[in-house]
Amino acid sequence: HTQKRCDLLVNNLFIRTLNRNTEWSPDSRQFDIDFTINRLNVKTVDLKGYYDPTDNEPLHVKADLTSANLKMMEPMLRGLFSNVGGTATGSFAITGSFGNPKIEGESQIRQGKLIIDYLNTVYSFNGVLGMTPNQIRFKNFEMSDVLNNKGTLEGYISHRGFNNFMLNLEGTFSNLQLLNTTAKDNSLFYGQGYATGNMNIVGPSDNLKISATARTEKNTRIYIPID
Repeated sequence: HTQKRCDLLVNNLFIRTLNRNTEWSPDSRQFDIDFTINRLNVKTVDLKGYYDPTDNEPLHVKADLTSANLKMMEPMLRGLFSNVGGTATGSFAITGSFGNPKIEGESQIRQGKLIIDYLNTVYSFNGVLGMTPNQIRFKNFEMSDVLNNKGTLEGYISHRGFNNFMLNLEGTFSNLQLLNTTAKDNSLFYGQGYATGNMNIVGPSDNLKISATARTEKNTRIYIPID
């Protein structure tokens, strides 16, 4: 039986573990899990369930989030998004193993923000983030760029154990910044891009296919070297 109270620093985000209680149950021959995180006197994460070491998928945990900081998800999304922020409120079931967790549920995202690494664009957003064991789903996402131009996003990102990401995203937008790169980011094409219309992003994260039905807007400058 272990019970600990400690301070944690995760990705430069201060959180406090109020209670981490793991107890071996001799009757059921499993570890009972009770893990709670408090940040700034608000209980943001509550994990309850058990770990059965005899099961091929030993994790059986429910996670309840209340204004939990999205920064904690950034390690899972590395290579796609960075500077992730905002809060999530919802519930998830976690099964599988520590090495290959399977997560299913939904959360409401508020005051979200991120950088799409491939485009180097910064967005703020609100919407519903859903998860299945092999997909991250975006529902009713309302976005805005650094100039407060608006867009929406729907679709999903599939993965295998949060690796081998495959995107299938659809967006609509009005004068939204869609590109903010230099030759250092992508030598094939780069620049500043603003557009109105709709766009589909499909494919693996290292070889995305971007198709759009849109018109460019003022201040768009795209460079395609011919050397």
